[in-house]
Amino acid sequence: MKTPVNVAGPIYDTPEEAVKARSEKVRGGHVEWSGSPYLKVRGVRYTAKQFSFKEAHGRAPVGRVIATCDHPRCIAGAHHTDAVIRDRRDRRNTTTKAKAAA
Repeated sequence: MKTPVNVAGPIYDTPEEAVKARSEKVRGGHVEWSGSPYLKVRGVRYTAKQFSFKEAHGRAPVGRVIATCDHPRCIAGAHHTDAVIRDRRDRRNTTTKAKAAA
Protein backbone atom coordinates (compact mmCIF):
# COMPACT_ATOMS: atom_id res chain seq x y z
CA MET A 1 0.00 0.00 0.00
CA LYS A 2 1.23 3.49 -0.87
CA THR A 3 -0.02 6.86 0.40
CA PRO A 4 1.04 9.72 -1.90
CA VAL A 5 1.12 13.18 -0.33
CA ASN A 6 -1.41 14.69 -2.76
CA VAL A 7 -4.05 11.94 -2.57
CA ALA A 8 -6.58 11.60 0.24
CA GLY A 9 -6.54 8.09 1.66
CA PRO A 10 -4.54 5.04 0.72
CA ILE A 11 -4.10 3.71 -2.80
CA TYR A 12 -4.10 -0.07 -3.05
CA ASP A 13 -2.33 -2.29 -5.54
CA THR A 14 -5.21 -4.80 -5.66
CA PRO A 15 -8.89 -4.83 -4.67
CA GLU A 16 -8.13 -7.80 -2.41
CA GLU A 17 -5.62 -5.69 -0.50
CA ALA A 18 -8.17 -2.90 -0.08
CA VAL A 19 -10.93 -5.25 1.10
CA LYS A 20 -8.59 -6.95 3.57
CA ALA A 21 -7.47 -3.60 4.98
CA ARG A 22 -10.95 -2.05 5.21
CA SER A 23 -13.28 -4.89 6.21
CA GLU A 24 -13.85 -7.29 9.07
CA LYS A 25 -15.67 -10.63 9.24
CA VAL A 26 -18.44 -10.57 11.85
CA ARG A 27 -21.10 -13.01 13.10
CA GLY A 28 -23.63 -14.45 10.67
CA GLY A 29 -21.27 -14.63 7.70
CA HIS A 30 -21.32 -10.85 7.29
CA VAL A 31 -18.31 -8.79 6.20
CA GLU A 32 -18.45 -5.27 7.56
CA TRP A 33 -16.92 -2.48 5.46
CA SER A 34 -15.38 0.62 7.01
CA GLY A 35 -14.88 4.01 5.41
CA SER A 36 -16.03 5.27 2.03
CA PRO A 37 -18.05 2.75 -0.02
CA TYR A 38 -15.55 3.24 -2.85
CA LEU A 39 -12.06 1.91 -3.36
CA LYS A 40 -9.60 2.87 -6.04
CA VAL A 41 -7.11 0.38 -7.38
CA ARG A 42 -4.63 1.41 -10.05
CA GLY A 43 -6.89 4.21 -11.23
CA VAL A 44 -10.06 2.07 -11.39
CA ARG A 45 -12.91 2.93 -9.01
CA TYR A 46 -15.00 0.12 -7.55
CA THR A 47 -17.60 -0.09 -4.84
CA ALA A 48 -16.78 -2.64 -2.18
CA LYS A 49 -20.07 -4.37 -3.01
CA GLN A 50 -19.17 -4.68 -6.72
CA PHE A 51 -15.81 -6.20 -5.95
CA SER A 52 -17.16 -8.60 -3.31
CA PHE A 53 -19.99 -9.66 -5.64
CA LYS A 54 -17.48 -10.50 -8.38
CA GLU A 55 -15.35 -12.52 -5.98
CA ALA A 56 -18.36 -14.50 -4.69
CA HIS A 57 -20.13 -15.10 -8.03
CA GLY A 58 -17.17 -15.34 -10.40
CA ARG A 59 -18.42 -12.57 -12.68
CA ALA A 60 -18.94 -8.82 -12.70
CA PRO A 61 -22.36 -7.69 -11.52
CA VAL A 62 -24.97 -6.57 -14.04
CA GLY A 63 -26.82 -3.45 -12.95
CA ARG A 64 -27.09 -2.37 -9.35
CA VAL A 65 -25.74 -4.55 -6.53
CA ILE A 66 -28.36 -4.84 -3.78
CA ALA A 67 -27.96 -6.42 -0.34
CA THR A 68 -30.10 -9.41 0.61
CA CYS A 69 -29.26 -9.11 4.31
CA ASP A 70 -30.08 -6.33 6.70
CA HIS A 71 -26.66 -6.05 8.32
CA PRO A 72 -25.45 -2.45 7.96
CA ARG A 73 -22.40 -2.02 5.73
CA CYS A 74 -22.21 -5.74 4.89
CA ILE A 75 -20.20 -6.42 1.74
CA ALA A 76 -20.27 -10.23 1.82
CA GLY A 77 -20.61 -11.11 -1.87
CA ALA A 78 -23.00 -13.97 -1.18
CA HIS A 79 -25.31 -11.47 0.56
CA HIS A 80 -25.82 -9.42 -2.62
CA THR A 81 -27.73 -9.75 -5.86
CA ASP A 82 -27.50 -8.11 -9.27
CA ALA A 83 -30.05 -7.74 -12.06
CA VAL A 84 -29.36 -11.25 -13.41
CA ILE A 85 -29.96 -12.95 -10.06
CA ARG A 86 -33.05 -10.85 -9.32
CA ASP A 87 -34.55 -11.57 -12.77
CA ARG A 88 -33.90 -15.30 -12.35
CA ARG A 89 -35.46 -15.26 -8.86
CA ASP A 90 -38.48 -13.26 -10.06
CA ARG A 91 -39.08 -15.64 -12.98
CA ARG A 92 -38.81 -18.65 -10.66
CA ASN A 93 -41.28 -17.06 -8.19
CA THR A 94 -43.73 -16.24 -11.01
CA THR A 95 -43.56 -19.82 -12.31
CA THR A 96 -44.04 -21.27 -8.81
CA LYS A 97 -47.06 -19.01 -8.16
CA ALA A 98 -48.60 -19.93 -11.52
CA LYS A 99 -48.22 -23.66 -10.81
CA ALA A 100 -49.73 -23.25 -7.33
CA ALA A 101 -52.71 -21.36 -8.75
CA ALA A 102 -53.39 -24.04 -11.41
